[in-house]
Order: sequence, then C-alpha cells, then structure tokens
Amino acid sequence: MKRSTVGLLTAVAVGAMMSAAPPARAHDYDRGNSDHPLRYVAYLVNPVGMALEYSIARPIHYLASQPYWRHILGHAPRNERSETGQDLVCSYCKPAPASIECPNCHKAIVKSRDVYWSWR
Repeated sequence: MKRSTVGLLTAVAVGAMMSAAPPARAHDYDRGNSDHPLRYVAYLVNPVGMALEYSIARPIHYLASQPYWRHILGHAPRNERSETGQDLVCSYCKPAPASIECPNCHKAIVKSRDVYWSWR
C-alpha cells in the first residue's frame, strides 16, 4: 500500500513539473546577421586567441601574483584592494585592514599604480 502511494505521488509530482516547464524553442537563424564573412574569420581566429591566452597570458599572471613578484610587478588582487584602489598589503605581510601602515610590521602600505599614474 505504501509503495503504490509513494509511486503515485512521485508520478503526480513528475507530471506537474513536466507540465510547468516551458516548451523548448530553437534559436531563430537570421542569415543577414549570422552569415557575415568576418564571423567566419572570427571562428578561425578565436581558438588562436584562446591558445595564446592559456599559453602566455595566464602563466605571466600566475608569476606576477606570487608573493615575491607581487611587490616587484605591482600586482594586487581585487579582494586585497580598498574602494579607492589602494593596496591593503605591504610588501611582506598578509592582507591587513585599511590603514596608513601595516599592523604586522608597521611599514607603509604600498599604493596602487593607479595612484602614481593619475593626472591629479
């Protein structure tokens, strides 16, 4: 008795979910927009760009984000910057609260490159 009731409730629940799902529709193909010759060039060039990103850009970013190289190359992850763009870490310490000096070693916190390159 319990088995048939559970099976019936399961069937009703599955039927309700299937009836509530919207019908699947295919994307409308517009030949005028999708058949541009440069689109075919982009299909060929995109894998080259992705290969360059994965083989050159990402390894460079990995090296620049290492603790020793971060200070030299001026890299600061987004989660370690304040709203004004200043770095919240000094050269040798872990992330610290926003202050004028590092609470761990009491050295001045390094400013981001945006501060040095601003026109103000």
